[in-house]
Amino acid sequence: MLLAFFAWYHRLAIGGIARVGQLQLLQPFMTILFSAVLLGEKITATTITTAIIVVLFVANGRKQSISL
Repeated sequence: MLLAFFAWYHRLAIGGIARVGQLQLLQPFMTILFSAVLLGEKITATTITTAIIVVLFVANGRKQSISL
């Protein structure tokens, strides 16, 4: 895990936070994929729908401006 942190922050430094940070939107789908492959979990329509909703909310939250 420590090596993954070094790799992640290195890529953030090279590619830019705004561009590389968008990869985090893939995290729900990668988690579903790895759970199916490694743990034999069943992927249902509800699981995919929920992942899409999570990504849409996160993407929308990133676009919103913060006003104080």
